[in-house]
Amino acid sequence: SGAGVQGYNDLKNGINGEAPKKFPYPIFGNVIPQIDVFLDNGYTKEEEKMINETRKILGRPDLRITATTVRVPVFHGHSESI
Repeated sequence: SGAGVQGYNDLKNGINGEAPKKFPYPIFGNVIPQIDVFLDNGYTKEEEKMINETRKILGRPDLRITATTVRVPVFHGHSESI
């Protein structure tokens, strides 16, 4: 899980309506619109990471990218759309 074991447990326990411990809000059945804190450039740390990793993978350090990241709580999986 991108949110770690406690995030996974919050998701699992949220099925039964239990209050989350890692997040300040329920994550089961919700999409979280912000991952990590905002930086001075207006992107979140997760968005900045996605931009840098994409440039590195493609070998294009000057590639212009606009990123928006959201956390979709699921039990198994990870995806990226560019």
